[in-house]
Order: sequence, then structure tokens, then C-alpha cells
Amino acid sequence: AVVSTQSTWGYRVQLKGGNSLKEGDVYINGQPINSFGWDLKDAKVACKMLGFSGAESFGYGNYHNRYTYFKMYNVACTGEEDNLADCPHTVNYYASSSYSTYRRGAWVKCVY
Repeated sequence: AVVSTQSTWGYRVQLKGGNSLKEGDVYINGQPINSFGWDLKDAKVACKMLGFSGAESFGYGNYHNRYTYFKMYNVACTGEEDNLADCPHTVNYYASSSYSTYRRGAWVKCVY
């Protein structure tokens, strides 16, 4: 199941690979978000962008191939933002390391 929305900043958020429409790996404009630094505050903002009231949980998503470009890395939201673009983050992180921790996507479970 894939849920998506287009934001005013041009960041289209999608959840992919979840067991329902309210959970999955988080993608921005078709690229995964890296799980480094990902927490419930970041998940809350992603869910709000998709029209949910917030996030129930967050975690590590799927492993991605070496040499993956992640749209966002080290996201640091306060939870009050309306858009992930407003949160401090590194953009277009290139995961060239063979160490798998650097290649995990961010996962959320949203609530209505």
C-alpha cells in the first residue's frame, strides 16, 4: 500500500511497504529517508503531512542497497513543524558505506 501527498514545498511524502495505509517506510519525492536520528517527533511531522493526526510509533525500515541516495538524513524535527522541509536535516545523503546501519530507511505508523 502506498499513501502520498504533495506539500507546498515540493516534498511529496509517501509511505511504502506497510501492512496498512497508515504505516510504512517514509519516502520524499520517491527517495527514502535515512533512519539516522529518526525519532517520534520526525515521524509525527511526516504523518501530519499525510493528513494523519500524528504518529503512534517509529522505527527502522528496510535496508537499502549500498550507494543509495537518501533524500533526507539526520532529520531533527521538534514535532511542531507542518513539513519535514522545515526540520533541520541533511539533504541527498549518499550511503556508500557497506555498514548496513547507514543504509536503513525510516519507518512510521501513523494515527488518525
